[in-house]
Amino acid sequence: SGICQLRIDFLDFQLAQPNGDGQCVFDYIAVTGGNSRVPRICGENTGQHVYVDFNGDAPITVTIYTTASYTLGRRYYFRMSQINCDSEFRGAFFSFV
Repeated sequence: SGICQLRIDFLDFQLAQPNGDGQCVFDYIAVTGGNSRVPRICGENTGQHVYVDFNGDAPITVTIYTTASYTLGRRYYFRMSQINCDSEFRGAFFSFV
């Protein structure tokens, strides 16, 4: 109750790079269950973060997908923080026309 967002900080994150079309097909994480759409995330993202809005009905799930045929020194270390609806640290979303 009172939680509106989840912030995922990628403290150390290295998976396979996207293909030539920019698609994450070999390794990626998928974030599902939130009210905001998060695309597949792959490649080098250490130091980055993402906000996910809770929809109030379903838990937010973070799943890591890897391909056995692709060899790479994978690394991933996350910090996940629940953010109150009235918090000054709540992420803002903008709509562009």
